[in-house]
Amino acid sequence: SAEYLGSKKILILTDAGLSLDLLLFRVGIGLGPNFGVSLNGGKAALGGNLRATAEIKLGKFAAGLSWFSMVEFNKASIGDAFRNPYGFLGLTATFRL
Repeated sequence: SAEYLGSKKILILTDAGLSLDLLLFRVGIGLGPNFGVSLNGGKAALGGNLRATAEIKLGKFAAGLSWFSMVEFNKASIGDAFRNPYGFLGLTATFRL
């Protein structure tokens, strides 16, 4: 996933995780690195993210919500992301080939 933050900054979020299919629904959670890219020639920034997803499956198409929280890779930071949800909420649409 990629987010444009304004001021010529892009945040690229990647993660790996698990998902569970429940009838017409899919829920998942993942953890991974994120990369901040400045189009002005500044330094790239490295961080981490926690992602939660909930989707409705319609055949080969799925639509839903994704929530990303910025974390550091330690138990305290990841635990805090669950206790005090903050981050990005977005819409997802996927098509399976």
